[in-house]
Amino acid sequence: NPGWDASAAERIVRSGNIEMHTKIGALSGGQRTRVAFALAFGKRPDLLLLDEPMSDLDPLARDEMSTLLMAEAVERGTTVVMSSHLLTELEDMCDYLLVVAEGRIRMAGDADALVPAHTLVTGVTRDGRLPSELDQHTVVETRVQGRQFHAMIRPKGPLPADWESAEPSLEEVLLAHLRSPGAPSLYTQGARVEAEGNQAA
Repeated sequence: NPGWDASAAERIVRSGNIEMHTKIGALSGGQRTRVAFALAFGKRPDLLLLDEPMSDLDPLARDEMSTLLMAEAVERGTTVVMSSHLLTELEDMCDYLLVVAEGRIRMAGDADALVPAHTLVTGVTRDGRLPSELDQHTVVETRVQGRQFHAMIRPKGPLPADWESAEPSLEEVLLAHLRSPGAPSLYTQGARVEAEGNQAA
């Protein structure tokens, strides 16, 4: 590999206090992931594809590896495309999210724009039914508990004064979309692409 950067790879390994002569089979999960990152970044890639890179790590190692991954990507200008089922990992690391469920894109766009597009609302049901005012908004998910309803919505105007509203977390937004495959998909402006002269979302 003529582009191999041995010094960068060794620096990543040594920063984890791993002896260079240690056999891979003797390393912990976090140490093996560090060595894998060292091999990947040592090749100086422009694009790095990672499939569940943190799935076998404990929380401490996951935090350490996440920090390492982001620092190396920023330093080298590497674009990282990563698949993950760890929702907290997505919130802390990603600039852009693509959520796929049952073969469909559920959400796509800038991570900072996806959450503010949603609101969690709570109110009182009417004779056990959801209020008709919900129909004015894009409803992702609704749940009824006793006399109260809880809904994840994308507001399309003012909300009734007797509803309580709150900004959800990214995890709450993702789970609502994953639990409701029939809900309308969301593409933020950053997810729109030009296709054959026409804008497609």
